[in-house]
Parts: sequence; C-alpha cells; structure tokens
Amino acid sequence: MNVVQLYLSPWGRVRRRTYWLNMFLPGFVISWSLAFIEARAELGGLLLGCWYLLVIWPVIAITIKRWHDRDKAGWWLLIALIPFLGWAWNLIECGILSGTAGANRFGPDPRGGTEQGSPPNGGPAASLGNSGVIGGRHR
Repeated sequence: MNVVQLYLSPWGRVRRRTYWLNMFLPGFVISWSLAFIEARAELGGLLLGCWYLLVIWPVIAITIKRWHDRDKAGWWLLIALIPFLGWAWNLIECGILSGTAGANRFGPDPRGGTEQGSPPNGGPAASLGNSGVIGGRHR
C-alpha cells in the first residue's frame, strides 16, 4: 500500500503497527508540539486548527481501514462520538485487538500469509484477487 492509498483511501485493511506508527503516534507528537508553540507565541489556536483540518481525512481513512481489519464496517468509527466509552472502545478495537486472520470481506490480510481468494460478497477488495501475492507472500 503506497502513501496515497494509506492516507487518502478508506478501502482495504491496515495492521495495528501501521495504525500506531503512521497515524496515532506522529499525530500525537505533532499536536502536542504545535500546542506548545502556540502557547509560547500566543497564536490563539491557528496552528492546531490548520493541523486538524489537514489531518482529519487521513485519520478517518486509516481508522476505517483498521476497523476493516477487525472485519467490521467503517461506520463503527462513529462510536468515537460517544464521550469516554466510545473513545475507549475505539482505542481497544483499533489499537489493541488483533485483526482478522486471513482474508475477510474488506481484503487480504495485511500481515501477508496465504491468501484465501477474494473476499465473500464481492466486497471492494474482490478485484484484488491474488495480484499482489507471490508464493503465498505479498511482494
């Protein structure tokens, strides 16, 4: 999965490792850094506001892919709108629990391994088939 697909496309699946290293941790560090700079420069939230507008879609896209890895629809992302309980649920599902082993209706297993063919119901990843697999492992 290239960078554009990772950050801009809600289709497919990503591992926990990808979720933490490409979305959650960098976003957390940058947000805190910008908050510190704004407090010193008295910018009134301008930097953080621009940062949040810039990253809202990539955060949504990666989180949807993480829900897909758990074999759940991306709509489960909306549970995060419930204060505290929803945030905790989203963190546990996306950040702690392992994804579905093997292919599911959202695509092949992002960890690699043997392919089970196309996902059932002809889901969005059905057209992927075994195109990215050589000898049971991803290229």
